[in-house]
Order: sequence, then structure tokens, then C-alpha cells
Amino acid sequence: MNITRENIDTLNAVIKLDISKEDYGDKVEKILTDYRKTANIPGFRKGHVPMGMVKKQYGKAVLIDEVNKLIQDALSKYLVEEKLDVLGNPLPKAQDDLDWNSDSFSFEFELGLAPNFDVKLTSKKPLKHYKIIADKKMIDDQVKHLQKQYGKIIAKQEVSQDDEITGVFKNEEHDIENSTTITLDKIKGKANAKKFIGAKVGDVITLKTKGLFNEDQDVINMLKVSDDAAKGLNVEVTFTVNEVNARELADLDQDLFDKLFGKDNVKSATELREKIKEDAEKQFVQQSDQKLLNDVTEFLVENTKFDLPSNFLQKWIQTAGDEELDENQAKEEYEKSEKSMRYQLIEGKLVTENNLQVNFDELKEFSKKMIIGQMAQFGQMNPSDKELDDIALDRSFRKVSDATYGARSQRIAFIGLLVGAIVGAVFSIFHAFAAINMKSNQIISATALNMFAPAFAIFTARTFFETQKVSLSGSYRIPSVPLLGDIPFIGDLFFKTPPIVVWQKTGASMRPRMEPW
Repeated sequence: MNITRENIDTLNAVIKLDISKEDYGDKVEKILTDYRKTANIPGFRKGHVPMGMVKKQYGKAVLIDEVNKLIQDALSKYLVEEKLDVLGNPLPKAQDDLDWNSDSFSFEFELGLAPNFDVKLTSKKPLKHYKIIADKKMIDDQVKHLQKQYGKIIAKQEVSQDDEITGVFKNEEHDIENSTTITLDKIKGKANAKKFIGAKVGDVITLKTKGLFNEDQDVINMLKVSDDAAKGLNVEVTFTVNEVNARELADLDQDLFDKLFGKDNVKSATELREKIKEDAEKQFVQQSDQKLLNDVTEFLVENTKFDLPSNFLQKWIQTAGDEELDENQAKEEYEKSEKSMRYQLIEGKLVTENNLQVNFDELKEFSKKMIIGQMAQFGQMNPSDKELDDIALDRSFRKVSDATYGARSQRIAFIGLLVGAIVGAVFSIFHAFAAINMKSNQIISATALNMFAPAFAIFTARTFFETQKVSLSGSYRIPSVPLLGDIPFIGDLFFKTPPIVVWQKTGASMRPRMEPW
């Protein structure tokens, strides 16, 4: 095999692969010979099928498969050996005149190369890192919120200022109908709020959507309309009062303190306020850090200038997803992602040049701190260590690289598949026993087992993991299924990750179709 590269410019290159029969002939012959031993073709005993018939029926498929594998291996090895920093995947050029009856083949691939650039970390105008303080009003509001949250709900028939009002917003012409609960602090203007005061259960209130809510987002949330529809929405809606509830504030006593922070961790209203202030300012530190990170990101992207192989990347985007995009769609996607792509390149360069590394324990602790701040927003002021560890582990595993934890994830995936196969076999035995020995209706017994199986799986998972919430997520790249992937021909076809490019018949020509690495 001969591999050559032509640099079009600093950002684009073309790789040419010349493949001869010496590169693939022996392998193809061996696969066909092995297949001949097991081929089951009518009119011939197993192992006695003429080789000519085997080649005629399966030779081309085997040849294409072996050539594809050669291409994948050669490209991967070449990119590593040449230390080429590429963007996206190599894009195969279409070949209308590809003749699979020939002994030699040539393939060309377009490459998008990462640019060379320098990152300057100095700025004439310094970036600000804000320190946010929890003031008295903020603490007072949080105390009242906690008292409401843990207080008693008292049903009422008539609306007062601080009540929670449940009802339905409706406008048939604009397809608005949403049941929601509101409080009057979300309503903008005294005139609008006055319409609610004194309203009874069953009453219908007529309102104008323009200037109805203090926050624009509430238009979307309360009326369940799209972002576009919410902009400048000025229609008449009705609100039917279905339920009115008042909150009796919980006492600031030891019982409340223990519910919030655990037994005897807080013993007075003063300590409560100090704790709220402390937790709030911890959260503000996170928000301040995020603001600084956003500002740094913007600064780096705006002040680090370099070109990208935009035409190549747009072509790559067309074929990279589950569904192929047209040129306009690919251009739109590229424009949306260009800034993040630039930052990723800058970030990668900084990480490499400064030898920055993050271990798993650091990632876990960072996740736990973020979780504590987020939970505090919703009044969960004292999460247990187990809760934090469980959530942090989940988030951390999602963030770690496949290179570090991919092998472990794949082992877990294989174990899961094996357990699933075994359990499936057991359930099949149950079904067979019911159908054969008990003469039951097969459709009914199968339906019953299908209903029982997922419920049993969830129950087992909850029992095993000691949690009421079971979430399943994650994705795995499995290059080869153990043992099954080693079976000649069959293993390559069915139990290995497809190569990066598959040459498929389209009309009278052979065209490339990209597959995942």
C-alpha cells in the first residue's frame, strides 16, 4: 500500500491511498476458503461448494469489506505517525468509475487541518471577578420562603394578596389553555393584581397578556406558548380560578432548623440567617466564577485570530450526523458552532502547552460543590453525603473522557448485555412452560411477561441501588464484541464497529458513506 499527501494549503490536504492485490488478496482468499467450509448452498454438501461459486456469490462483499478495513487501519495509522492534527473525520471523495473487478484501487480523502496559532493571555483592559454579598433583604426573603415551604397549606374560597392561586389560562383563538399556579408577586401592575383580589373559586378573570407578568419568561411558562409567540403577545385571555391556598408560615423553631440542616446543627434564628448567608455566598462564588469563565472565553475567542477550513467543515457536518444535511443546513450548523469550535481549539492548546490535568477525585469534589449550590436554590440546605456522592459520580462519569474510562464502561456494557441475555432466556422458558405445559394463550402469556419484566427490572434496580430514582444513560463505542468479533467473516460483518467509510452501490457508481470511527 502506498500513501501520499498533497497539502492544498495550510488548512486543507488530500490523502491518496493506492491499494494493490498484495495488500488484501491473501486475507480475502482465506475468508472465502473458511466460508466455503461452512456455506450452506442448496444442491451442494457442506464443505463441497465449488470455490468459483463462493467467489461469485460472496467474493465482492468480502473484497469490499477487506478494502474498507485496510482504509480504516491505514488512515488511522498514518494520522498518528504523521502527527496530523485534523478537524472532523477524513472525507472520502466520490468515485463514479470505481471498478471492483480490478486488482488495484485508489482512494482519495480530504483532510481539514487544525490551524497553528498563538494564544495571548494579556489584556489592556482587565477582566473583572465579582464578589457578591447576600444583603439583609435577600436573607429575609429566603427565611420567609423557607417558612412558606415548610408551612401548612390552608384552603380558601377567596383570593388575598399572598395566596397561591391555581387555575386555567385560556384563549381558544390562539390555542392557549394551560393549568398553572401563580402568586400575585408575578403579576405586573396594581390594576392587574387588583382583578385577582377578592376573586372566588369558580370566578373567571379577563386579562390582557401585554404587560401582565413581571418577567418575560413567565409569559412562556404560564401560558405555555413558544418563545416566538410570546414576543409582543397582546391578546385577551381568561383565567378561571379553580383553587386558592394560603401558606401558614412555619415557626422559626428547632423542629424547622433540624429539618433544614439536620439535628442540632442550627439552634437559633440568628444561626439560621448566618447559615443562609454563608450558603448563598458560596453559591454566588460559583456564579461569579462562571461569569469570569464566560468573560475569559469571550476574550480568548475575540482576541485569538486564526482561520478554519470552513468549506471542509461544512462538508463534514453534512455527513457527520444521523441524517445527512443539505448545504444550507450544514452552513447554518457551522455558523452556530464556529465560536465553540474556536474555543475548543484554544482550550486544547492551553491544556497541552501548560500540561494541565484533572484527576477523578478533583472532578468529583468540584461536582459536589456545584450540586450543593444548586440544591440550596430549592431549599435543600443539608443534602446527605450519600446523595452528593451519587449525583456527583453520575455527573463526573459523564464528563470524564472515553480514553480514561472507556474500557471500564465497555466492560459494564458487556456485563449488562450478558445479564440481559440470561434473563431473557429465563423469561423465554417461563413463556414456553406456560404455552406447552399449561396450554395458555401465547399472546396473553407473552403480553403478561412483557408487562412484568420492566416492572421487575425497576424494582430490582431500586432494591440493589437503594434509591427510588433509576436513570439509565450513557453511550459506548464497542469496536469488537469479545469472542464473537473473532469469528472469520461473520465477526467482521456483524460484531465489529463499521469502518469509517463504506463504499456502497448507488446507480451505476460507487459512492462513499461515512460511518463513525
